[in-house]
Amino acid sequence: MFQRNDWVVGVLSVLLGAFVIYRSNFWETITSLDPAGPGALPVILAWGIIIIGIIHLIGFRFSPKIKKYDLQELKPVLQISLASIIYILFFEKIGYLILTPLLIMAIMWIVQVRDRKVLIKTGVVATAVLFSIFFFGLKVKLPLGILEFFFEG
Repeated sequence: MFQRNDWVVGVLSVLLGAFVIYRSNFWETITSLDPAGPGALPVILAWGIIIIGIIHLIGFRFSPKIKKYDLQELKPVLQISLASIIYILFFEKIGYLILTPLLIMAIMWIVQVRDRKVLIKTGVVATAVLFSIFFFGLKVKLPLGILEFFFEG
């Protein structure tokens, strides 16, 4: 069930989850319909990522050891982790509407989706749907970054 490189996925998951929790402390608390604030969902998801990472580490520890080790298998995990970290670092400055479709398209590209029309449509439509649900429906103030002047009162 567990593969020989699961320890890397486990360590990266724990580190990424910890990074998200750390960064969520900097998001300002905004009054919205959600009493938990804008950082609650990322923290919940980060804890989920950490738990998955721990499961991978435990599974790797108790799985039979395989001697052969291929670094090419780690490349997508490292690329997705790097894309996620870049997304988190620039989230407030650039904004949800610009960075989220780019993140979705980057992850799809990393997992070998090469049709540009599919990449663009998926990134834009998924972002629009999620933005509409959270911003308009749930009244969660998402960081708009450089596009904030379009949404001012």
